Amino acid sequence: DKAQTLAAELGCTAYATAADLAAHCEAIVLCVAADADVRAVVDAIAGSVARATLVIDCSTVSADTARHAAKALAARGAQFLDCPVSGGVEGAKNATLAIMCGGEPADFEAAKPILDAMGKTVRTIINPHVICADTEKEAKERRQAFIDHADPVALDNFYKFITGGDTVSWKGAMRDDLAVGG
Repeated sequence: DKAQTLAAELGCTAYATAADLAAHCEAIVLCVAADADVRAVVDAIAGSVARATLVIDCSTVSADTARHAAKALAARGAQFLDCPVSGGVEGAKNATLAIMCGGEPADFEAAKPILDAMGKTVRTIINPHVICADTEKEAKERRQAFIDHADPVALDNFYKFITGGDTVSWKGAMRDDLAVGG
């Protein structure tokens, strides 16, 4: 089997299940294709992660999925960061991903060495109490709530992220007045 062959080549252990692996990890990084995949992995590991395990999800998924993951892992005493990435396969191979992090500041600090090893641009973007919106009306309400209660450092990081370096977002740069409350 591929896992056993790779484990022998690398000198590590191949666990039979994600739950078995999770029981032996201090940090877990997920990057899968879809919401259902994130939910499946989180549900598989939630019962076996140790207290204080840090789970970093780099998948691009809905706010509901991120909330589900955070809640399922918190019940076990694990921490969760929602960290979608940009940069594709090449960025992953070359450790030049752009990583946008949402979660508790202490968890972000704990994850920083891992994230720095994966990416060139790593920013905490969102206050953990502000979650992505599902409708335009909700987006406007959350934008205003974010502006009213925003951490200036988070706003500055968001602005730098959307307007600078390899992660430039033309639309974001042209519309930064909306992004940062103008």
